[in-house]
Amino acid sequence: MEKDQEVKLVRNEGYWGEKPHLDNVTMKFISDQNMMTNALRSGDIDIAKDVKGQNREIINQDSNFELLTNPGLSIVYLDLNNKVGPNGR
Repeated sequence: MEKDQEVKLVRNEGYWGEKPHLDNVTMKFISDQNMMTNALRSGDIDIAKDVKGQNREIINQDSNFELLTNPGLSIVYLDLNNKVGPNGR
């Protein structure tokens, strides 16, 4: 396993509460949208999030998958330095 490529979470057998129904969960970090879509379609991963662009339509048209969409909050901030003009004066 390469550094910063994935995180594996393993069930804590000593936990006092109800045990999860999974032994472990592996989260892989795939920044390339095409690679993520290919990994999903090939079965290398089970869930993908933040699917963008043409990959949304590819997944949406594949009957093996269900594309779920939730509205999200996005904040864009633009700060202008009003003390310095466009020529640095």
